[in-house]
Amino acid sequence: MIRFLCVAIAGGWLMAAPARAAPVDDVRSVQTKWAEVFSPLEPDRMAALYSEDAVFYGSNKLLRSGRDGVRAYYAGLPKGVLIGVVFDNEKVVALTPDVISVAGTATFKRANDTDLVLRLTLVLVKRSGTWLIASHHASEQTQ
Repeated sequence: MIRFLCVAIAGGWLMAAPARAAPVDDVRSVQTKWAEVFSPLEPDRMAALYSEDAVFYGSNKLLRSGRDGVRAYYAGLPKGVLIGVVFDNEKVVALTPDVISVAGTATFKRANDTDLVLRLTLVLVKRSGTWLIASHHASEQTQ
């Protein structure tokens, strides 16, 4: 009986999973990086936050793909109009240890002191230890 108990305890120690951040912490990390490079609107740095095969619906009707598509979208935005972003009302779901879905709102602060509120859905993937945006869909919140 004692031998069985020792094996069971040792087995439990061997099966313990390493500590990792909660999915919401992983999302916050990506969002913080995104907000830091969005405000000065740096298209190359924005594109680096996305996976090579990302699919991207920004605030216009064109579906873009890959980092080149993401870069082109951000390069086409006027600088200085949107000066900050706040993410809110989010639902975070860890689909697997390396895939997270998040849906919520993004409130963009405009230079003219008005807000643009968009619904935003992202799918994050962990590749080589780094969280990247694999899918981005934004749409205007009309109500």
